[in-house]
Amino acid sequence: MRTLTCLVLLLLAGSGAFAQKEKASGVNSLQYSEFIPVEPIEFYDNVEVADNEGNVDLKYIKSMDKRELLEYLTNETVLVSVAEVDPTGKMSFIPGRVSDKGMQYIVTMDYLKFATLEVKKEGDVAGEAAAGVGFRVILNISSRAKDINLSDIFSIGMAATDKKVYGSVRVEAIGLHDPEITSVIPLPSEISGASIQSVMQAITIIKYKIYDEKTRLNPQIVGVRGTKEGVTLQELREAVMKYHKLGKKNVATNKSAPRKK
Repeated sequence: MRTLTCLVLLLLAGSGAFAQKEKASGVNSLQYSEFIPVEPIEFYDNVEVADNEGNVDLKYIKSMDKRELLEYLTNETVLVSVAEVDPTGKMSFIPGRVSDKGMQYIVTMDYLKFATLEVKKEGDVAGEAAAGVGFRVILNISSRAKDINLSDIFSIGMAATDKKVYGSVRVEAIGLHDPEITSVIPLPSEISGASIQSVMQAITIIKYKIYDEKTRLNPQIVGVRGTKEGVTLQELREAVMKYHKLGKKNVATNKSAPRKK
């Protein structure tokens, strides 16, 4: 468990390497090198699954067993997004990872085991979505100082101890069903050295539980990124929701989907 803890700490501490290319909001064009977080959306679809002999077949995502799901979710990473919140409450994702004095930020740190999906707008590929499982740490930060590293959870904790920032932190498990996970998730709390330590303990257990045979996996769409010039975050969100609704509608006619009796 100690080795796993160290790995999680290194991932979250070093996750600033996943940089966004430009400032964007729901109005501005969106072209990012990394995914922008969205509220988890249920994933319905047929996906390609290979058996032990290398044969590939389409299978409904919710009828896949644990081995098949883990093999399908081939990507594993930590993604960090920093959003600046203006006095009117408008949120814009920014490329910078250090604070300015007197500003408010929402920092989202996702550990994901995921697969990448195409997102289409009017028939053309406009972006990609990440569908998977994992955990999300959300920090709502008000800064009293500049040059605080917002991509490093430890720097934020130290800044809170030094009264340079204040705010709240919470942890969310994504697409994981296990009573033990529910029991270890801390309640939302003020950012402090102690609360950051509590968060780290919880996510270490959550990461371990992904591979526990008793934990059920239910992949969620948790992030989007634009690949087509001029596409906006709002357009990608709308395309993902359309995809979600279509997938849910098709469950009734899906040959491999479980039928209600």
